[in-house]
Amino acid sequence: MPHLSQTQVEMAERDLYAYRKSRFVRAARVDLSHLCFDPTFSRQMDDGENIHRLGKIMEIQGFLRLRQENHVPVIVSAFDWEHRMRLRDEAESLPWLEVDENYRLRAEDHQSLIDVAHRKLGPGNQWWVIDIYVTAGAENDEDSEEGRAEGTSHQNADVGVLHSEFVRSLQESYRNDRRPPDGLIYQKIRYYQGFLSGPRNKIAENQWWAALENVPRAKKRGYLRAFFRHPGFTQAFDALLPVEGIWADMSIGVLHKLKAMRCDEPILCYLQLIRRTFHDLIGGSDLLPQVDATTVRMLTSRAPKVSEQDLKFLDREMKKGDLFRKIQDPQQRNDIWERLKNIEYPIPTLKTFFKDIHYLEVGRSVMQNLFVPDPEHKVTIDIGVGGQYDTVVPMSIPFRQHMIRHDLYDLWRFSLQYGFEMTDHQRRVPRKKVEIQDEPRPPRQSTHLDRSVLWQHFYWLARRHGFSVPFTDGTQSEPVNLPYQAPCDYPEGSEDDLALSRRYGKPFTDSTDADRFALSRESLGQPWEIRRVTAGFVRRSVFRAFFRYLSSGSPDSPPLAPSDDFPGPENVPSEVILEEMDIQPDETISHTTFPHGDNADSAGPAPSTHQLDPSSVSQTTLLDNQMPMYFAMRLFLPTQPRQDLTLPNSHPVLNQFFKGLEDHNFHISNPNDPNEYGRGYPWEDCYQWYVEHPSSALEATFIGVSCERYGLPIDNSRKKRKRTDGQADLENARRWLRENWLRWGIRVNNSWDLDQ
Repeated sequence: MPHLSQTQVEMAERDLYAYRKSRFVRAARVDLSHLCFDPTFSRQMDDGENIHRLGKIMEIQGFLRLRQENHVPVIVSAFDWEHRMRLRDEAESLPWLEVDENYRLRAEDHQSLIDVAHRKLGPGNQWWVIDIYVTAGAENDEDSEEGRAEGTSHQNADVGVLHSEFVRSLQESYRNDRRPPDGLIYQKIRYYQGFLSGPRNKIAENQWWAALENVPRAKKRGYLRAFFRHPGFTQAFDALLPVEGIWADMSIGVLHKLKAMRCDEPILCYLQLIRRTFHDLIGGSDLLPQVDATTVRMLTSRAPKVSEQDLKFLDREMKKGDLFRKIQDPQQRNDIWERLKNIEYPIPTLKTFFKDIHYLEVGRSVMQNLFVPDPEHKVTIDIGVGGQYDTVVPMSIPFRQHMIRHDLYDLWRFSLQYGFEMTDHQRRVPRKKVEIQDEPRPPRQSTHLDRSVLWQHFYWLARRHGFSVPFTDGTQSEPVNLPYQAPCDYPEGSEDDLALSRRYGKPFTDSTDADRFALSRESLGQPWEIRRVTAGFVRRSVFRAFFRYLSSGSPDSPPLAPSDDFPGPENVPSEVILEEMDIQPDETISHTTFPHGDNADSAGPAPSTHQLDPSSVSQTTLLDNQMPMYFAMRLFLPTQPRQDLTLPNSHPVLNQFFKGLEDHNFHISNPNDPNEYGRGYPWEDCYQWYVEHPSSALEATFIGVSCERYGLPIDNSRKKRKRTDGQADLENARRWLRENWLRWGIRVNNSWDLDQ
């Protein structure tokens, strides 16, 4: 916030006072039909609540039109003052101003009050008091004849600046007892800071900073100043300013929480989803300022492609003209409607964002226990947990980042699935509603889960994914058989949608089971096919709004572990993160397959899976676009226990690996195949076998020492194997594994000493 001396303030105030006094003519009465207002940011973000509030006040106290603070300032040019209007009964203290029928007076303030007067005042009483200011008509025209005259250009330039300041003072005349909304304060400060292509104006900026001090001992000014020191968040919010209608729900009092949570990546992902949703809905940037607050309120949390009720509601409002009322072109409205009815997730806004932050905080309270924070080097939760990734795969290998993102996705999923049971956060309690039923249905009793058991399973899950966990509380890292999450949803057996008020923020106590199942691996891996908005649909949608950047599988996503190329999140511009997280709003989360009906969280083995890049395998082998990210394999070396490998799902990488196994005297087989008869699989067929059996595992056994030792035949028809010195073969195989398995991103799930 810039600091100005009192002398500077007094000089600016004196000049503005003198200019205003010189331009004031007098107060007069005028018919309301002659007043008009320019479209402004504050008007677009007005959701009608202020008009409703003023209407109630006017019903109680009446319209105080003569009170000075209620006068509407009007600016007219000297030419129009002489030709388009005239005073009647000038001897009166408040004469009537007669205006030409097709002429409109540009009012600079009190638009909400005039709107109420239009609605409430009777037909014969439609007038208001205006303060008339007459300008020379050339204050804003630096190329005018006067401005080009010798010796006057500099003077007219000063007058033009003073006139602009005068108009601004009229339009932004919020009194200290009337606090402007947070969204308008944010926009004005950024504008006068010069970040929104506006003029740098320290005096105007300070006046808007002062508006944050209207409440005694308010902390919002400090919150906003600290927020501006985080370039990532600031630029993400600035990118939303063209959508003027969403700013009615801006909450400066929550901004400090965004930085303190250290969840930059999911927060930026959610904000980007808001921007892309409205950008794609409108069809570009030009019409974004025409999205008004009333439209945003109607769209908030609606999912027209999923909910028939939402679709009918929006269709009705669109036909009435209340939805996108600022956009009148029929073709544009038709195009918008075609895009709107295909949105298949609850439409996010700043209102849903500030509510859903409280839900994200639940998962954050769980995830922060996976690493010990460094007070001198603060990092995000993702970077802190990613730094605990316990594998020797070098940071330079992109597949390592891919693995970290996939595993973080599962940990965040679990932390939100059971976060309320693992922490002191509380669900919302629904209001009691008396319902008359012939046969009252007893409420579903949610399964009680012991907190220590959940933490034990969570730590085991983290270690299973390859993260080193600091057990500071003594909790052991052991798997736990959690109760089976039976498929369910809320409301049950109803055709009604979930109420709008329940589609954002923390979930309620009566939907606990539905929320848990919605965030299970089984549920998240399936497409949503029900034409209804339920609690399960909302939980899935909110989770994806925050964490789609982890499920995209893009190698260009930002690193998730500390490195020299990725400093703290406060040093990373948001446009870098947003561009790297290139996720389309309608992009579906990759489906996940689970062998043997794994429900989500049992201790049994469940290979991590992810959708396969279609470029790496023919479309006929994609199995309905459901392919795992990893494959499992068991490898046997003499004198060592069995090694469980996790292989990356990459056709060219695995072909090299399988060929290398065969070249180094490994026999690849499937012990569960009764028709194999010990022949094994040629390396060329191994990847296709995994495509057809993604949840099974092949075995690779080293046979260079002695075939008879393993009872395995050699298929000499394919390749002749020489029985050379067994120890030399073994050393050669170990050397090959040691030099190449890291390069291919192969994970070893238990200890493996290749030097033995």
